[in-house]
Amino acid sequence: MPGCVLRAWGSTFDVESFLKGSSLRAAVVYRKGQRRKPASRGTQAASGFNVVISEHEDSMDAQVTDALSFLRAHREELDRLRRRPG
Repeated sequence: MPGCVLRAWGSTFDVESFLKGSSLRAAVVYRKGQRRKPASRGTQAASGFNVVISEHEDSMDAQVTDALSFLRAHREELDRLRRRPG
């Protein structure tokens, strides 16, 4: 299980369109209306994705180091995500 994850979602977010041209590699993609797991939890209320930032589960210092590196490496892409409608 990853130690640090970026989650991006929105009720009208076009996740496929965003990820098609993105340098971010989604570990999980979900779509509005899709059945959730477990199914007893109903359907997804939004579309989105998760990106693993750090695999370090037990070290907050390592997670912070990985997160800062990720932010520097993906600054432009994160800004594009921030501006994305939905």
